Amino acid sequence: MMRESETMRAASRLLLSYPIVCLLAALAAVVVLGVLGPIKVVQAADVTTSARLVGAGDIATNGSADTATGNLIEARPDARVFTAGDNAYPNGSASNFTNNYEPAWGPFKNRTSPSPGNHDYYTSGASGYKNYFGSVAGLRSVNPTYYAYTLGAWRVYALDSNISMAVGSPQYNFVQNDLATDGALCELAYWHHPIASSGEHGNVEIARPIFALFDAQGGDLVLNGHDHNYERFTKINSSGQISADGVRQIIVGTGGTRLRGEGFVQPGSEVRNFDTHGIVDITLDSTGYSGTFVPAPGFGSFTDSFSGTCGTT
Repeated sequence: MMRESETMRAASRLLLSYPIVCLLAALAAVVVLGVLGPIKVVQAADVTTSARLVGAGDIATNGSADTATGNLIEARPDARVFTAGDNAYPNGSASNFTNNYEPAWGPFKNRTSPSPGNHDYYTSGASGYKNYFGSVAGLRSVNPTYYAYTLGAWRVYALDSNISMAVGSPQYNFVQNDLATDGALCELAYWHHPIASSGEHGNVEIARPIFALFDAQGGDLVLNGHDHNYERFTKINSSGQISADGVRQIIVGTGGTRLRGEGFVQPGSEVRNFDTHGIVDITLDSTGYSGTFVPAPGFGSFTDSFSGTCGTT
């Protein structure tokens, strides 16, 4: 093994002998950094690490379907719970959370990492949502309404598609900086409005800049709500087009509110269902994920399964 001084002398000889090669390598590095931004350094994951994430969006109406989906989650006490927005209908008010959300999904509030939807913002500033959930270190944030946390070997982003996701916005910058430094091989994000949907609302453009960022930095899975149905896409890019290097998107607006019908089928849509309430149950392993759509008993019988391997971008 060479001592440090010998190593330095060898490097100096290489620079003097091949100055053009070294210069070209340095220029190439500058170009790459200028185009892509900071390059994420991926750390090796513990191969034994796994975690479980369950949830849905478009949830509580003081009906029986939201209670049924809540029962599915209660039966999975080891799982972290996500929400994909529109937590408490109709207006996200304090009374909507107390009377509708709390009886159905409140029992596991202490392991819930939510995201807000447009109905939560029908109460000014989403104050009902913010006051009900509150910020809990390592679990959730309501100020700001976007945050990230580590779950097993995964980095997970709970975002807010009701505020700006444009390039240069505080939310975009937060995600960009975290993606560049999190060191995780596997990354998942959820927010309310999908960039592509075959449901009645259809495509929503607001999240496209962050979807593009997530795609470019090697993100693996995006979960949404808004349309009241289930839909699984293959990997797509931020324009909603099929892309082998893209990100899988799953819409799970099936948490309890009234379901809706189909709109225009979008590219990359693999599976769609419009008559079953339920949740997704996802196992997050150190190098990939596998999941199922679980129907709520008495509220449809549709099921689905999916899996994927994490990227390395």
